[in-house]
Order: sequence, then C-alpha cells, then structure tokens
Amino acid sequence: MVEATHEFRVTVDAPARGVVVAAVTGDLDLATSPQFEQALRQARPGDRLVVDLSGCTFVDSSALRVLAARARASHEEGGAVAVVVSDPGVKRVLEIAALESMVELHELLDAAL
Repeated sequence: MVEATHEFRVTVDAPARGVVVAAVTGDLDLATSPQFEQALRQARPGDRLVVDLSGCTFVDSSALRVLAARARASHEEGGAVAVVVSDPGVKRVLEIAALESMVELHELLDAAL
C-alpha cells in the first residue's frame, strides 16, 4: 500500500474586510486544482486575495491556470492577488510561468497582507 506523503488541504479565512486568505498545504496538481479553485471563489473579485503557498510542496500547470484566471478576474474588478511562497521550487515554477507579472510574490504572510 502506498501512502500519500503530502496531504492536500486548503483553508480560507477573512482576517479583515475585503481581504481573503487561502492557505494551501500539500501538492497543487490536477487532482487538487478543483478544490483550490473552489476555495479561491470565496473571495469576491474586488477583494485582496492572499494565496498562502508556504505549506505547498508542488505546483503544476493546472494550478497555475487557476491562479492566473483568478488574478485576471481580480484585476478586472479592481482587486489584487498576492502569493506567499517560501519553497524555492514552487517559487521557481511561478517565475517560469511569469505569474509575478500578474500577482505579487511575498516570502511572508505579513508582507502580503
């Protein structure tokens, strides 16, 4: 039997009016992207959405698509998306995909808020 080493979880919190934090733990991939997308929908497009990937261990193209689509929708409505990323591999994937042109990248949650 093979056990999952990186259990996926996404939690959503609203620490202030107009600010929504979606914190991800585990891998963001084809299997978990629908749950990730659903969680991001809890923020209105005009909100400041902070996606905390400090507990994320892997990101694939399906998750990048979800994040890019959410960033575009937010920008159209006057909102913003910030991403907290501390894992060098995850940060590199975001940079290669040029997502830093669509979202703010931060190493710490406090800076993103």
